[in-house]
Amino acid sequence: SALVAKKKKKRRRRFMDELGFEVSEERASSERYKRLKESCARSDERWREYREKKCRGERCLIRTRALVSQVSKHGLDENDRPKCWYTWSGAAIERKKSKRTYEQICEDVERSENAVNGASRKQVALDLPRTFPDHDQFKDEGSEKWRQLRRILLGACLHTGFEYIQGMNFLAGFVLLAVKTEQEAFWVFVALLRS
Repeated sequence: SALVAKKKKKRRRRFMDELGFEVSEERASSERYKRLKESCARSDERWREYREKKCRGERCLIRTRALVSQVSKHGLDENDRPKCWYTWSGAAIERKKSKRTYEQICEDVERSENAVNGASRKQVALDLPRTFPDHDQFKDEGSEKWRQLRRILLGACLHTGFEYIQGMNFLAGFVLLAVKTEQEAFWVFVALLRS
């Protein structure tokens, strides 16, 4: 029972942000962080009001001067952010231009060791454990997010012809967390690489 009591004392409350990154208890309880969270809540409310009054459905997320003005003043609701990232980054255009689907690109990467050069494969393997090691979705070797990130990185190397360089894992990993679906994250990442 003394061991159980010690374990309970060691457990600390975890604070997470919207993308699942841990925030220290000190920061989470600071006045500045509380004001930031309140400001984000107000922005989300203004965005919802804008959506209800001015635009409905997916078409309203097409980038226009009025929408950019609204977003720059008040931000986007977190539910619409992935759709806007996908549309505004040029990912939808990249996907349409491609002669192959994301699934076909992944199959090519897995089918042939030579599809992506060995140096890129080796560096991706080295960088996967370094990608957000404290994040719950990335910390376990072989997790679903690891597999998704590996496919996105190697697929992007194959599709764009670029070699992998250190740091691409963090950009692709963040996009994967923000955009939510693997396929859309891939196309956003490709669009970012090409822009």
